[in-house]
Amino acid sequence: MTKDRESQLASYFDGCARDGDLAEFDADEQRRLDAFLELWRIEPGDRILEPGCGTGRLTRVLSEAVGPSGRVLAMDISAEMVERAHARGFPDRVDVVFGSVLRVPSDDGSFDKVLCLNVFPHFSDRGAVLREFARVTRDGGDLWINHFANREAINEFHHGCDPSVRDHLIPPDDEVRALVESAGFEVVSHDDNEPGYRLHAARRPRT
Repeated sequence: MTKDRESQLASYFDGCARDGDLAEFDADEQRRLDAFLELWRIEPGDRILEPGCGTGRLTRVLSEAVGPSGRVLAMDISAEMVERAHARGFPDRVDVVFGSVLRVPSDDGSFDKVLCLNVFPHFSDRGAVLREFARVTRDGGDLWINHFANREAINEFHHGCDPSVRDHLIPPDDEVRALVESAGFEVVSHDDNEPGYRLHAARRPRT
C-alpha cells in the first residue's frame, strides 16, 4: 500500500471512529463471531496477531481467550481507532500499536495465530502483507481470514462505500489461495457461505 493510499484509508477509518462505528458487535455479529471462535480454537497462552484491530472490540475477546499467560498484538493504521482501543484499558498481555502490518514489530515466528477479521480487502499490497504474516507466524501456526458475510456481499457493500474503500474487494478464490500459498502458508480450508467468509491456512515449515 502506498503512503498516500494508506493515509486515505486511515482518514476514512478515523471518521468511522468519530462517528461511533465498529464500537461493539451487534447481536448478529456476535452470533457469527461465536461460530468463528469455535473454529479458531484459541487456547490459554496463545500468542495472537490481530491486524486491523479498530476500536478493540475483538481485541477484548481475544485478551480473555488467551488468558494471563498469552499475548495479543493488535494493530491499526487509524489513530482514532487505536485511541479508542487504548481507552478500553487492556491488561499488560495486550499491546495495541498504531502502525501498518507491513511492518509488524515482532521477531520471526512470534505468533501462534494471525486473525484477520473483516480487514483483508483493505490490504492494498496483499502479497507483502501475507509475507509479513508468514514471517511472524511460527511453523504450523494458523492464519485465519474471516468476514461476517460472503465475498459477494462484502464486495457489493464496498462498491457503495466512500471512494477510499470502494475498490477494496475480496479477490476470486483461486487468487486468494495463490496469494496465501505463495507467502508461505498451506491452505487448510476455504469456505464462502454461512456464517461468512473464512479461509484457514497453516504456516509451512521454514527450510
